[in-house]
Amino acid sequence: MSAKDKPVHSPISKEESDSLSAGRIEIGEDVISAIAARAATKVQGIQVVGSSFRLSEFLGGKESSRRGVSVRVDEETGHVEIDLEVNIMYGTIVYESCHRLQIVIKDEVEALTGSLNVDKVNVRVRNVVSHADLEESKPVRPDQAIEAEIGGE
Repeated sequence: MSAKDKPVHSPISKEESDSLSAGRIEIGEDVISAIAARAATKVQGIQVVGSSFRLSEFLGGKESSRRGVSVRVDEETGHVEIDLEVNIMYGTIVYESCHRLQIVIKDEVEALTGSLNVDKVNVRVRNVVSHADLEESKPVRPDQAIEAEIGGE
């Protein structure tokens, strides 16, 4: 098997995981959801609905960083199904970007968890957004507001 044909990672089975560990390891659905939402940022033109990726939300465990992503895990087999709701930038090829998103999320979740197998990544495109839409919804930093006030005098 050439390096090209070799998988990037090969998650271990639940049986292998149980035999290697000194105890039980459980990976919560919120962790998988956060990994999937973060992985989605790697696909240009895609934005998970409701995701903000503020460090305080990750540290504080608030739900808003995981809106738009739901996870179902089969505890016995370690198989995972992930549902995402996304917005896509106008001009992005929808099918191509969503297929890439499925691959990136599957690879990232399997690689970072090491023992889970992602069977499905279901993507629902909710909205098409433009660069102007994003500019309007961007929060203004305090230093930008001061510059706007000074410039507007």
